[in-house]
Amino acid sequence: MGQLQCRKTDHLVELFAREKPEAMIVYVILHELTHLISPRHDQRFTAVLDREVPRWRNMRKWLNTLPLEAWID
Repeated sequence: MGQLQCRKTDHLVELFAREKPEAMIVYVILHELTHLISPRHDQRFTAVLDREVPRWRNMRKWLNTLPLEAWID
């Protein structure tokens, strides 16, 4: 995941259109919104996620275990 850009919004909308676990959608959206505050995955970025979504590391860990097919149909 990179910085939130116009072309990325197409991917986010596409996630809404598919039946995905809510945690997946929530994490992706929160991750991308956090890039509005900090464009890099730096200490500020993780501090914002820690404050706003205390369980974000668990969500990321779970999502990273999913096969690619879970993201694309």
